[in-house]
Amino acid sequence: MQPGKKSNSLISNLSWSPDDREILVCYFQRNPRILDMARKRPPVDLNFDWLEKIMSFDMTNGGSSDGGPAINEVPPYVGSWSPNGMLIALGAGNEVHVIDRAARKGCHRHVLIEEPPEPSKYLARLQADPVLSRLPMTGSRAEMETKLAKLLSSSPYNVESVGWTSNGYIIVGTRSSIYVWDPTNDKIVQRFSPELIPGDLKSPVCSPSGQYLAAFFVPDLKIISEAYWNLNKSLNIARPCLYLWSTTDGAIFRFQGPELTESSINRLYWSKDDRLLAWSMDNQVLVFDRWKQTTRVLVRTQDKVVNHIDWSPAANQIAISDTSDGVIIFDVSSGTRRSNLREVSWGKKEAPSGSFAWSHSGHAIAIPYGEDHIEMWKLA
Repeated sequence: MQPGKKSNSLISNLSWSPDDREILVCYFQRNPRILDMARKRPPVDLNFDWLEKIMSFDMTNGGSSDGGPAINEVPPYVGSWSPNGMLIALGAGNEVHVIDRAARKGCHRHVLIEEPPEPSKYLARLQADPVLSRLPMTGSRAEMETKLAKLLSSSPYNVESVGWTSNGYIIVGTRSSIYVWDPTNDKIVQRFSPELIPGDLKSPVCSPSGQYLAAFFVPDLKIISEAYWNLNKSLNIARPCLYLWSTTDGAIFRFQGPELTESSINRLYWSKDDRLLAWSMDNQVLVFDRWKQTTRVLVRTQDKVVNHIDWSPAANQIAISDTSDGVIIFDVSSGTRRSNLREVSWGKKEAPSGSFAWSHSGHAIAIPYGEDHIEMWKLA
């Protein structure tokens, strides 16, 4: 789902348990639930006090009961299964909770910890740029630090994504950094951030193994232009980029190119083998190869917008949904169209929205439709 786009579905994302027996369903407007796919039992709602508090909406006026942001402005729930499938990490607002799968009870709680750099450090980095250093500032250094402090604190920090490392740590993504949290000892063991330029991380995600992290970084031109007269938006320092980090050795890779424009910055999708990253730009699906450090256009869809992307377990096929053709499966190496998943009554239903999920065995894809309807498609 592209940032800022209203969803036709209450479902924001799906994820299969590692054994493919259950599906975690996260929503925009209500508590998550677990679907038992193996035994066909009724859904289990994950009802906890902290969830109710975060998402207490007044549905009559479209805003929160305490006068907070409207529904479409509140981040959806995000969830992820642990590698052994025994735990579930759920994030919403500024909290992450770990749920015991068998007991359906919370066992760990974490409140978001962000440590934004001081405005003076941002200003020093901007002044170190060979181009910006030659531009006149709009005020004194002290005035600029005060102005930066106000602008940098104007937006709240929310949990944007959660994931797991192979050793049971939880990866938490926010708009300013991605960090690794040890739930057993309740401490942060690693933190990864872009360089000291005012801006936001978009779609911070961890790879399936938890070894690699990725995010788009979009400089905040409004903040930068507040500090400098005659700012040229085509400067390298003002252009979006793709960051990759390694949780094993801390290595950082930064990529900029024509494939990264402000309009193309939406959701990132890791392949199951940690090698490829996909995202959409209008009706194109682009793939970045971590090994080759190159980007290519994989496919072009008939619709104007790509709603969602997911990878096959072997990472040799990719599934894409739009509002015209449904969920389409393509071969990754050649871009050849393999199959199209849509039912006879396709035209009478809302198109898939939010997200769909490819099972770990590769034998099925769960596709949400409308407000609260999921269909299971078996694959040969």
